[in-house]
Amino acid sequence: MTASRGVAVLDTDVASFMLKGLPLGAEYTELVCGYDLHLSFATAAELRFWANRNRLGPRRRLHLDLFLGECPILHYHAGMEQLFAQVMYERQSIGRPLEHSDAWTATTALFQARPPMLLDMRCRCSV
Repeated sequence: MTASRGVAVLDTDVASFMLKGLPLGAEYTELVCGYDLHLSFATAAELRFWANRNRLGPRRRLHLDLFLGECPILHYHAGMEQLFAQVMYERQSIGRPLEHSDAWTATTALFQARPPMLLDMRCRCSV
């Protein structure tokens, strides 16, 4: 049995690339190999929205359910809204604003003292 390298919190883009089996998803899968993967509540909700919006059939919805079942979902806790506001402010003040969903993922990871695995397509940077 291999020891865990720790916990990583995946954002929606990273999770969806992995879920869809895209080439970039394979690279992320290799990058996070050995980590215990978690999702923020916002990422889980976005993936479910994506499934509804794209009218996924039973087979693909089952694949999503299995994926979500393998990644524990980190839920909202009181006080996270203050950290969210700070994350949004700090990123905006350095000229690298985050989308709300990415900011919630970063907030959840920081609140839980776990590293976020973010992909920000505009600035290609992590919090």
